[in-house]
Amino acid sequence: MKGKQSITVFVGLCFVLSLIALTLIPVTASASSGEPIVLKCAHQNPPKGRTTVKLIDAYMRKVEEATKGRVKIVSYPAQSLAKATEMVTAIEGGIADMAWSPLGYFAGRFPLSTVIELPFMSLSSAEKNSQVLQELYETTPEMQKEFSSVKVLFLHTSSPYFIATSKTRVRNLDDLKGLKLRVMGAYPIKASKLLGLSPLFMPMPGVYEAGEKGVLDGSILPWAAVATFNLFEVFHYWTNVDLWIAHFIYMMNLDKWNSLPPDIQKAIMSVSGMNGAGWGGNAGFGPDVQDDTMAKATKAGQKFERVSLDPGELEKWKKKAGEPIWDEWVKEMEKKGLPGQKVFDQARRLIKKYE
Repeated sequence: MKGKQSITVFVGLCFVLSLIALTLIPVTASASSGEPIVLKCAHQNPPKGRTTVKLIDAYMRKVEEATKGRVKIVSYPAQSLAKATEMVTAIEGGIADMAWSPLGYFAGRFPLSTVIELPFMSLSSAEKNSQVLQELYETTPEMQKEFSSVKVLFLHTSSPYFIATSKTRVRNLDDLKGLKLRVMGAYPIKASKLLGLSPLFMPMPGVYEAGEKGVLDGSILPWAAVATFNLFEVFHYWTNVDLWIAHFIYMMNLDKWNSLPPDIQKAIMSVSGMNGAGWGGNAGFGPDVQDDTMAKATKAGQKFERVSLDPGELEKWKKKAGEPIWDEWVKEMEKKGLPGQKVFDQARRLIKKYE
């Protein structure tokens, strides 16, 4: 009797092990049998938005081409796989294999990288600012450590942010007082308060509705956001002033990255790193976006009127919320035990290099 039971147990164990083996076959086969490796890519933007088409989806296609079709990327836009404010944890947890995300949503997570968003410090070119940020990352071990939980494919920036409003034409500091504007990023929020406005933080996908309902009087944003989310339909004036920039990441889950064959990793990095940074800044936020946005607004029958600052006003803004915020940033980083002065000085050197 005991012998029969032993045989039964042995046969059952073999059956279970066979099932486990069968479930493992597709996992290993995808890398070696000619089947493409499928990656899930998450982001916040609408499927047909300008930044989606020109940057996010375009990079996916670049990866597929660089890997000669051995990698296929499936897009999950409009927060369909993960919320905008949870994109980093979605990557860390493997909910998504790949993601594009603004870094301003994650206050305190990547402190040294925020040097790039300090007010009145950046260049006018998104391509050059992106190269500054990527080189800063590649040459600063302390900054690399901040991103150690994900695989950084590349970092990039926006073009300079400006003010868009629904009713108020902003020409001076008095016009700013009390305006409820959407602002992203810890130090831009600090600068906004010094300028007298009332900053409100929210992910970009919620800005249209908030503007439409009057929850917001406007937003501080780049041209690509106006185009991608059709914000000219709710904001009708824009003030021609370069305030600061936002920074973004294209990233991968570390385990998924490490599971890829070395030749596929090499192919992906051929369109990433510094190549991806400069390309991404220009593709998503290049000099053509303003003309494209104005043409789109005109075609839709919408008014998006340019407003200029009063003479001498920019100098007042810089004095209030420029260098004082720079000094505060350095002090706060040093207080956290981070090399704030070193990173700030390196950022300034790189800005001059790419100027």
